[in-house]
Amino acid sequence: MSDSLLMAFGRVIGALSPIFLAILSWLAIRVAALINARARAERVRSALHRLDDAVFTAVREVEQVLVVSLKTASADGSLTDAERAAVKGAAIDAVRKYVGAKGWLQVGTVLGLSNRELERVLAARVEAAVYDLRGHPARVLSNVLRKALGSHAAPPPHTTNGSQ
Repeated sequence: MSDSLLMAFGRVIGALSPIFLAILSWLAIRVAALINARARAERVRSALHRLDDAVFTAVREVEQVLVVSLKTASADGSLTDAERAAVKGAAIDAVRKYVGAKGWLQVGTVLGLSNRELERVLAARVEAAVYDLRGHPARVLSNVLRKALGSHAAPPPHTTNGSQ
């Protein structure tokens, strides 16, 4: 009786083994696709982070070096449209220098953008960084410092009288 049971069990295993192999193959393909998707997402995240860091650094540099001197030289303390365009061009050039030619190609490749599209993304990110710095300079600087120091905790609550 036990021999016939073992033979029947062997036949069942033999008959089901192609199904098990197909299931294992399908699972392996799905796991590989998941790993590839996560790796691609990490490359995109890393490229955007690198670009944002370069943009922030360039905008702060241009603010300190160029904008302050242009505003102090101006009679009313504001920039003309031509000066704004020159400042934006200087910031974009600084970003390209920080990222480098190889990094610029890598960012474009990772994001799947042509050079022209990447230029538009860069111009938009420069504008956004200028807007953030102009509107909330202390908060932006605080966030950058917190990020640089590795602290992800929320900032302490703001109090007007100095007590907690």
